[in-house]
Amino acid sequence: MQHFIPSCSGHYILALHTVLYNHRYACRWWINKQSDQVDITKKTPTNVYYGAGVGLPYSQYTSIVPSKTNDLWIQGATNWTQYVVTPLGTWLQLVANAPIGGPAGFYEMIQTDKSTSQYKTYQFNQGYNTMNFQADKVGRHTLYFVVNNQPSNVVVVDVFSQAANRVNEARYMQYLKAIHN
Repeated sequence: MQHFIPSCSGHYILALHTVLYNHRYACRWWINKQSDQVDITKKTPTNVYYGAGVGLPYSQYTSIVPSKTNDLWIQGATNWTQYVVTPLGTWLQLVANAPIGGPAGFYEMIQTDKSTSQYKTYQFNQGYNTMNFQADKVGRHTLYFVVNNQPSNVVVVDVFSQAANRVNEARYMQYLKAIHN
């Protein structure tokens, strides 16, 4: 099932499964440019969705995945995912779980007609941290972080221009068919 999520700019994000964002909350993301610690007990997701579209209730995920791993997610109003398709210029909120706090290297690989990479540093607190990500270039953005020499999982953000909306929607629908067959 496909869903379109409103962004601050009035565009709609084509998102995997049921990751639905609260528009008013999303528009405040750009204000905070640093990593913030989050009390996860006040805003646990209902479900988490892996890159292949596999979903689990958050309570089940926490019971089977060791809490000692670095995890990275794209946060929605009720769910988290590791894959999203979004228009150029959209701001997304990322949630990073770092069981050990400290300096974090944040890596972004961007695949367009050529591959480029970007590197930023953050100071993560132990536990859950949030940070902002702007989909500022058309292409595939592969994101992950490293704390205490331990890499997180990868999240993927496919960014399209408004003119390419139908092409990317078709590509996304092919992706959904492939993972559900």
